[in-house]
Amino acid sequence: MIQPASLEELASLVEKAGKKVFLFVADWCGDCRYIYPALPEIEETNPEFTFIRMDRDQYMD
Repeated sequence: MIQPASLEELASLVEKAGKKVFLFVADWCGDCRYIYPALPEIEETNPEFTFIRMDRDQYMD
């Protein structure tokens, strides 16, 4: 899973060709904590997608 370090890196990922799944997460989010353990398996069974994890609190805009 990719976790962009800057808005520029995020913009580059958005413009890149291919299927993407953006996960907007937060440490305080109960649903996020619930799905975390399943993410490696979800990624493994869906290799045609690029998974991008976004910290919701870091990228409020």
